[in-house]
Amino acid sequence: MRRLELELELLLLAVHDDAIDGGGIAVAGHDVQGAGVIHRICVVVEVMMAAGYGMECVSTFKSSRAEFAGIVHHLLGFSLSQHAHFHKLTWDDVDGKVQSWRTAAGFMFSVALSGERMLCHRVFAADKAVVDNVFASITSDHAADLLAVTEAAVARTLRVLERLLHVLDVHATLDEILPAIMCVLGDKSEVATRATAALRNAGEAARATLASFEKAIQKVTSKAIAPGGSVHPLTGYVMNYLVFLANYDDTLARVNQETHTAGSARALSDSPSSSNAIARLVSVLLRKLDAMTGRYRSPALRSLFMANNTHYVVKKVRGSGKLEGILGEDWMETRTAEARGHVDACVRVAWRDVLVGSGEGADSVARGAVGAQRTWVAADDKMGDVVRAATAAARQILAVRRCDAIVCVSPQRLPQT
Repeated sequence: MRRLELELELLLLAVHDDAIDGGGIAVAGHDVQGAGVIHRICVVVEVMMAAGYGMECVSTFKSSRAEFAGIVHHLLGFSLSQHAHFHKLTWDDVDGKVQSWRTAAGFMFSVALSGERMLCHRVFAADKAVVDNVFASITSDHAADLLAVTEAAVARTLRVLERLLHVLDVHATLDEILPAIMCVLGDKSEVATRATAALRNAGEAARATLASFEKAIQKVTSKAIAPGGSVHPLTGYVMNYLVFLANYDDTLARVNQETHTAGSARALSDSPSSSNAIARLVSVLLRKLDAMTGRYRSPALRSLFMANNTHYVVKKVRGSGKLEGILGEDWMETRTAEARGHVDACVRVAWRDVLVGSGEGADSVARGAVGAQRTWVAADDKMGDVVRAATAAARQILAVRRCDAIVCVSPQRLPQT
């Protein structure tokens, strides 16, 4: 009987090699060589069962196939751990596992487990109870390990914005593999139940983190102002993050849909758009920037601040194909017009006293306006051109007064005029 056990081990090892080389196809017996090996395995198993060595046969099969699942994980770059101890891991521990987990989970649940199920059916077709028992024994620990990573990642999100993208990765992968889990393991299985709960929890964590991000933007209380009406650091931080977040637009749409499906009290936006989370965050940012203008004493700087920051937002959107697709051309045209409107308002306010002045004091007022504008900052070359053009129009009105003062905008990375 030991000879039969050894032969079974060697045959299963052959399936290992074929499966590794062929990406799991041979496990399902879909190639000629793999089919021949599996036929020989069936013969050996039938002989052992008939001879009364069923327990030894099943034990050999279980240990060999469980070892193979570990080999697959190793080849995919995912090291197995004791899943019972995942709750003790720090975020840094989990963070390093998420990407390898996505690869391992996608392969194991969508490809490998299906092959294992088919192999068990082929080998132990005569007894369904044995099939279920063997399959569960082979897959339970590995499935638990894989799901434990997702559970640990979601549990440690803690509404921290820097962890949101990993949570969305987890959600996207679970959403993709859940149908395969239910198909292969059954929708009533423990693995399916845990995967469904993990998917729901990942969605809730994502929504909570986005809501916290929105509140954080609204609650920015720094009294520091952007010098010269330049781009505020908050604008740069939020827009740079949204450029990355836009790559998860499809996942955000599903997360938002879960909110509506679950009858949540409040969605992230009243808009029916699937991308309303990102659109809402941009709107919240623009409203916050508008509220910040009150920190400037100069009405002209208030308008310049809004012009620069609105222009920067549009520039970041236009530079990201994803964001541009989410917000749309009409949105960008409207915001571009708003930025130009702010520039016009800035110049009009800055030159108002000069335009209405007359007599000997007019030149002094004009020089004062020019002096104030020497501290102005433009967001980039394009905005600098817009400001200079608007200022030039005001200067033309003053040309009759032969005011030889030079208007100067001192922008970041801009030549002075």
